[in-house]
Amino acid sequence: MAYDDTRSALIAAGMRDMLLGGYDSVGIAGVLARTGVPKGSFYHYFDSKESFGRAIVEAYAEEWRATRQATFARAALGPVERLEAHFLELEEDVIAQEGMGGCLLGNLSQLMASRSAVLRRAVETGFQEWQDDIVGVLLTAQSTGELPSTADPEQIAALVIEAYEGALMRAKSQSSLMPLKRFREITLKRLLGS
Repeated sequence: MAYDDTRSALIAAGMRDMLLGGYDSVGIAGVLARTGVPKGSFYHYFDSKESFGRAIVEAYAEEWRATRQATFARAALGPVERLEAHFLELEEDVIAQEGMGGCLLGNLSQLMASRSAVLRRAVETGFQEWQDDIVGVLLTAQSTGELPSTADPEQIAALVIEAYEGALMRAKSQSSLMPLKRFREITLKRLLGS
């Protein structure tokens, strides 16, 4: 396997473990066994488990950024519809995971923020990129009149993410999609004035 392919395989295996059980559940030996990478090779790709964790967070954030930017670029939808479609995609991902996993950024922010400055920065970068993308859609919504000109896109985008993450946490604790549906059908609509 080429260097980049091996590194990507390790990240994918680690991401799966991290989504299902958190940072502490990521066992290097298990990741190596599932990917067929020799035991002594891990440190050829990553300096430490922490740098491996950072690479996983960055890959996760980039995957979702590509997905949401494709949704946000759908010209057939208005700006508010694009945001609604994005959060519906996230909900569909939760359904596909059968309630397991959720959002890696949210999971790690609860568990690792006080333990690792490296992971905290990676998580915050992922959240900030998400917020920036939502701000872009909200600015478009303002320019089309779908969002009042007096609205603050930065504050709304931050609140949308915070409300979604809270709804996701409740959905997981209740083993129910109802908090996510409430978020989409009530909270999101009110925040967007729709």
